[in-house]
Amino acid sequence: PGLVLKLCCIIGVNFVVKIILSKFSILFFYSIIMYFAIKKLPYGKKVMSVFGLLPSVLFLSTQFSYDPAVISGLTLSFVYLLNWFVNKNFKVNFNNMLIFLLAVLYSCFVKPIYIIVLGLFIFIPKDRFRTKKENYWIKGFILIIVLLVLSTFAMPSDLLSNTSGDPRGGLTSVSEQFKLIISNPIGYLNVFKDTYLAQFSEKILGIQTLGGFAYIGNVSNNLYIMLLIIIIFVALIDTNDFYLKIKHRIIILFVLLVVIALIWTALYLSFTPVGLNTINGVQSRYFIPLLYPFIMILQINKIKNKISDEKLNFVILLLLSIISLINIYNLILVHYCL
Repeated sequence: PGLVLKLCCIIGVNFVVKIILSKFSILFFYSIIMYFAIKKLPYGKKVMSVFGLLPSVLFLSTQFSYDPAVISGLTLSFVYLLNWFVNKNFKVNFNNMLIFLLAVLYSCFVKPIYIIVLGLFIFIPKDRFRTKKENYWIKGFILIIVLLVLSTFAMPSDLLSNTSGDPRGGLTSVSEQFKLIISNPIGYLNVFKDTYLAQFSEKILGIQTLGGFAYIGNVSNNLYIMLLIIIIFVALIDTNDFYLKIKHRIIILFVLLVVIALIWTALYLSFTPVGLNTINGVQSRYFIPLLYPFIMILQINKIKNKISDEKLNFVILLLLSIISLINIYNLILVHYCL
């Protein structure tokens, strides 16, 4: 969007057109990356189509935000991981590794906490590599990258110095909050447990995650239920000969839970007033990039779909389009345009 804004300034475009073209460029790049992600998928293409067209995701992809980059980049990187896990013919080569690393860096440049997803590469079967030596060298390189990035989150000199938190959270202090966790780890674990158990389902499949338009509002309860039904239905019928093994599902689930735990901990340190018995500032949009992997590891391959892909795709895309259009009408057009 910055490049588009600069070009608009050079050619003398008015302010409104600048904003529209800049936002369109964000949506354009998001759409391109999601297109290649769906094209590269070994299975679950309908699930990803539903995920990519959720009202909340579409809304974020038209805003000046880092979320489109995080969502599309992590999704593309997970597609490559999924291929390496389930497809024996999909090998680790220079082209695949380059795209995979660029996708991870694209998403983690603004939100480094998601770098843990890169750690899933370590569990890729060794027969996806050309030699054992290549297997060890590449996985070792990936592990070093993950550890280096994670080390930047917990540098003792930064955490123990007088570091203030986000002023929007109130009386925050990263250093004081960190000292509190160190001095009373059991107390923090209880705070984390209570918040985690109370908000987990809401953050993963809640109305804001699936159909939130930020401060404008959310989809209606009826539309939210329709979205849930569509997701569950497509997840059940969108299967084929490829599937994740149980051990890979457990590994992916563990990594996703670690990412979620770190997101909550990061907000406790930076956005929550010192000593508060809850965790503030945790927004549903932080968990949208993790929604697709969660759906994929919960999929079953026991149900056979006899509906033609053409008809099924048409109905799914039509329903999602109708839901988004109704939401745009109710939340935007009625209040700001009519």
